Amino acid sequence: MCASTTSQRISTCSVHSLPSKRPVILIIDDEPVIAQSLTPLLEPLEFQVIAAASAERGLAYFRRQAPAVTLVDILMPEQDGIETILEMRRHSPSAKIIAMSGGGQIAGIHYLAMAVKLGADVALEKPIDCDKLLTALRTLLPTDPVAVMRIDEPDLRRSASPPVREANQSARQHEHASSDPEVAR
Repeated sequence: MCASTTSQRISTCSVHSLPSKRPVILIIDDEPVIAQSLTPLLEPLEFQVIAAASAERGLAYFRRQAPAVTLVDILMPEQDGIETILEMRRHSPSAKIIAMSGGGQIAGIHYLAMAVKLGADVALEKPIDCDKLLTALRTLLPTDPVAVMRIDEPDLRRSASPPVREANQSARQHEHASSDPEVAR
């Protein structure tokens, strides 16, 4: 997960701000830490991040503003992400939607696979891999240049918290270990 300690920079659906020329990324997730962690990655790329702590608030913003891309958590109280994605598709068939989840299944079908079948353009597992998110944004927004940067590049290293750097280092160590024939035995 891309983490940050600054939550003040995130707009919320209950706060009305002046219109921005920057593309809006709407994050619908009942865990505020998700939007807080993705904001330092997305704002330097000229995105405006709007966080909604519930499907109801997220859908209200979605209907009013039509964000460039919406990230939707699948497991939320009151209304889950699958229902939210279906409502978004009914309202705007061309909406760009990324489903995200920490896992889970219904009747043997993985939540993220179900989300894609029911209308999400992309599915990402939590914790969110920053490179995969940036690649998805570049794919969904081909007219908006989104630089795909690695979290270990100097520009992003300053905004990434130690847990993010540790997670990326751990992932790289795991990649190297799994490719090492002696470790695989």
